[in-house]
Parts: sequence; C-alpha cells; structure tokens
Amino acid sequence: MKLPLLFLIAQLPLSLMADTPSFNIADWARESAASTTTSGIPLSTPHTRNQHYELNIALPDSYHSSPDKRYPVLYLLDPYWDFTPFNSIVSTLRYDKYIPEIIVVGIGYAGENPDYGTLRQIDYTPVADRFDKESGDAKAFLKFLEFEVIPKVESELRVDSSFRALAGGSLGGLFCLYSMFERPDLFQGYIASSPAILWGRRWILQREIDFYRGDSQELWLDKTQSPLPVRLFMTVGAEETEVNWLHEAKAFDALIANREYEGFQYEFHVMEGYHHGGIKFPTFTRGLPFVFKAYQP
Repeated sequence: MKLPLLFLIAQLPLSLMADTPSFNIADWARESAASTTTSGIPLSTPHTRNQHYELNIALPDSYHSSPDKRYPVLYLLDPYWDFTPFNSIVSTLRYDKYIPEIIVVGIGYAGENPDYGTLRQIDYTPVADRFDKESGDAKAFLKFLEFEVIPKVESELRVDSSFRALAGGSLGGLFCLYSMFERPDLFQGYIASSPAILWGRRWILQREIDFYRGDSQELWLDKTQSPLPVRLFMTVGAEETEVNWLHEAKAFDALIANREYEGFQYEFHVMEGYHHGGIKFPTFTRGLPFVFKAYQP
C-alpha cells in the first residue's frame, strides 16, 4: 500500500508580497514520505495574534496521474502532533475503500520550538478565560482559515470546494464546534475528539442555544430557527472523569442530539478504555468514514 506524499507549503510575510511573486504549491512540493512538519516555510498573516503558521499538505496517490480529478479537503488542527499518524489512518481507510481520496491540510505553527500549548489556546478558544489572557481569539483564527488558508489551497490545488471537513481534538474539538455554529456553510463535516466543552464555563452550550433560537423572540421554541446541514462525529473517553471531560461532553450531546436541525447528521460515542490523549486516533479512524459517507460513491 502506498503512503500519501507529504507536501509542505508556505507564504512569505505579507509585507514582502509586493516585491515577491505569490507562491505556487507545486513549487514547494516535497515528494518524500520522510518530509516532516518542522522543515516548512511559514505562512504569515497580520490578522491573528499568533501571525506565523505552517501548512502541511498530503496529496492522494492519484493526484498527479489523474489531472482532471478534484478532491475534497480535510483541514487538520494540531498537525505538529497528529499529521503523520492521521495520514496513515487516511491511507489505511482509503485502501479498504471506507473513504474517498482526500487532500489533508494541516495548519500548524512556524518557528523554532514554538509553544504549541499557548499558541493553540489563543487560536482555538472562542472566549478569553478570566484567569488566562492567552486565549479567546477563535474568531480571528476562523477568519484566517476562511479568507486566507482555504482560498490559497483551493486556487493552487485541484479541490472539490463543495466538500470541506475540519478535525481536531480537545481545544481543537472545541474550535470545530465553534466553527460549526459561527460559519455552518464553511465546512460540511466535523470530527471533534473530546472537545473542551467546559471552556469559558460551558460557553459553547450557550452558543448552541443562541444558534437554535436564531432571531426569535419567543421564550419557548418548538422548532429550530436555523438549518445545520453538516455531519458531526464527536467522542469522549469513558475514562475522562478528571475535570469532567466526560460529563461536559455528555451535557453538550444531551442538548444537541434532539434539536432536529434540518440537514444535521450526528454521531456521538463514549469510547470505553480511553483517556483524553489516546482517544484521538480511534476517533479519527471512525470519524472519517462517517464524515465522508455522503461523499463516498
């Protein structure tokens, strides 16, 4: 079975773009399965607090041999930890024909020895924690994805822009849920592994309630005011009883499971035998076929 080729791309700081031709993904392509997430060129933006990122791209095996084919894209958070094993999962599922061929785009951080914990907490959280100022910039990060990362990927690669997916764990899972309510037409599928529902004292639960109510002034609603035409696969580990990961995820599930959003396809699983870190990869393994079920022939 062939492993997907890994591609690293980046863009020079915006201040230099006037004198520098815009990059082409093919020019940065590194056709080596040994490529790593630490040797890329940073993609810079003035629109987020963190500013400096690195994109890692895995193209499917048929990309070069099928020049007329277009592919759905999955955008992966935390690629500095998960990009290589994630693509192994993609390759295995594709070999068994559980998913279509896809392009994987990891969005990580550039520079030497970046503090991933602090950087991701800034970008992935929708509100600032009152005890930690290094948080609360999810709105800016989502705009960065929508107006810079996605347009660049879709203009440079043969992408089927009708289907995009987003995957992340913990704070990355929280960002998936935030994105789903803020821009429900931007991604068509989400994989949220053990999302940090407890962040901001369950802020995401209140956001779901606001989304459900829409512009209605009624105190009680029998039917949602907003469609939600996406596929969401969410998990939590049965052993995640520390700081209430398990119970918080169940609270979100209890809220959303019976909403009857138009077009909403949803699965939630409490996975026995897993803690917060180890649950990510079984989540990705089961979540990918669910997310791409509507796309798979």
